[in-house]
Amino acid sequence: MNNNILEIRNLCVSYKTYEGRLHVVDDMNLEIRQGEKVGLVGETGCGKTTTMRSILGILPKPAGSIDNGNIIFGDKDLTMLSAKEMQCVRGRDITAIFQNPTAALNPVFTIGQQLKDVIKVQVYRKTGNRISNKAAKERAVQVLKEAALPDPERLLSNYPVQLSGGMKQRVCIALAMVSNAELLIADEPGTALDVTIQDQILRLLMKSVIKRNTATLYIEHSLGVIREWMDRVYVMYAGRTVEVASTTDLFKNPLHPYTRGLLAAVPKLTGGGIALGIPGRVPEYLNPPSGCRFHPRCEYKMDICIKEKPPYFEVGKEHKVACYRSADIERDS
Repeated sequence: MNNNILEIRNLCVSYKTYEGRLHVVDDMNLEIRQGEKVGLVGETGCGKTTTMRSILGILPKPAGSIDNGNIIFGDKDLTMLSAKEMQCVRGRDITAIFQNPTAALNPVFTIGQQLKDVIKVQVYRKTGNRISNKAAKERAVQVLKEAALPDPERLLSNYPVQLSGGMKQRVCIALAMVSNAELLIADEPGTALDVTIQDQILRLLMKSVIKRNTATLYIEHSLGVIREWMDRVYVMYAGRTVEVASTTDLFKNPLHPYTRGLLAAVPKLTGGGIALGIPGRVPEYLNPPSGCRFHPRCEYKMDICIKEKPPYFEVGKEHKVACYRSADIERDS
């Protein structure tokens, strides 16, 4: 029985520019089950955030557009909903944490006002009833406590500029969790924070989603974070999913050249020389390579890789690889 809460099928997204159309996401496929924690990894600029914006229906207009594919959430195709219908889905059913907490919070309203407004809207959308300002304030204090923020009552009267980066990100987590949405999308929420605060934020976030059994799409470039917390991993390169597997299988037996390159690029704390990098550069989306988009940087490439886009090969239980040479790579491991 299909228990997916979200399915992305053959998604293609592009941006119109003065130079031409940038094909940033090309034939993207992704599935998330109820309560599952899924990681989406890849280099900067590979289309991770564009995928997130497509799910939420917040692509910049008129430049960004979904050219093909479906985004199925429950029994709804989000690509077919109107702007007003998507407003009801966002926040109530799908919520998000963005990588820049300073940009995510409105600088001219207090933390309390922003939290209370979100709470009132979510209660009205779920029940059709309005709650009092006092009840909204009590709920705001509660979610700030859950976000491990000190003195939440005093914090309600503060403006975002008065908070540190870590505190602002905790407020963003509180805003995301206040609705008890079925799906949370977290777009590198620790990017703007130092390492110790990143760890605190991540542990707080994971504790919250596990407690609520919230399905989570965690967008990240840190493989260490993905390995510790995620159930399954999608590896994305230049707008395409190149490998998907359980976290254990992916780190134990990576079978796409790009995945292997990513893992080889991670610095080794035990020493052993400089970590390897991936030769070449991410392709331009204005004129992307034919066939497999990774072939200009791939040591395993063949003629067919240049001519034809590889299909997904089933190489194990829930382990799929978009590579014609996956069997050869497994033998070489």
